[in-house]
Amino acid sequence: MDRENKEQTKNGRELTPTPAEPGDTMPPEQKKPYDKKTRALAWVGVGFMVFLTIMYFYVFYSGKILQW
Repeated sequence: MDRENKEQTKNGRELTPTPAEPGDTMPPEQKKPYDKKTRALAWVGVGFMVFLTIMYFYVFYSGKILQW
């Protein structure tokens, strides 16, 4: 298959896509889980954003921002 593509480029013709053979596929990479430190930091970030959202909604809906 590769030889055909090289010959086609030498002759000036466009490359034609060739079908993959059964042995040409690469195995998928093994996904390793995140470590505990990364997970903890992610949960701290989620908690912080929830805290900020609650604080902003409280100030907005209570009308305290108008008293400043």
